Amino acid sequence: MEPNRAKFFACDLVAISTFTAQIFEAFSIADRLRAAGVKVALGGLYVSVLPEEALRHADYVVVGEGENVWPAVVAAAEHGATPAIFRATDFAPVDIAQLPVPHYDLLSDRPYNRYTAQTTRGCPWRCEFCASTVILKAP
Repeated sequence: MEPNRAKFFACDLVAISTFTAQIFEAFSIADRLRAAGVKVALGGLYVSVLPEEALRHADYVVVGEGENVWPAVVAAAEHGATPAIFRATDFAPVDIAQLPVPHYDLLSDRPYNRYTAQTTRGCPWRCEFCASTVILKAP
């Protein structure tokens, strides 16, 4: 196994947020991680609509926004809790104004897309082929 891949299999918990277009890749990655003994949490639009399907590929599934749910997911993983679905509606709403600015400096010159952290909140466009505006209630 190449050194960079080995890092992923050395984690205690991996979180994967995905859109519908990448769901099969996300499930495949989650399945491989779980087979290696790594706990996996899945979230995103597709997962929020079909959490029971996602739970077949993950230990923990987050429905809706994850910030206020994440501490409960980490605690579940720490205690070896059985697979579960965590719903954002069961937690306090996220106050976006109170969220810290992502540490883009940690990416330095690595070729990662820095817009992902911003666009996962939803998209201002209303493309007819995309379900994000329906699910995220965009104006």
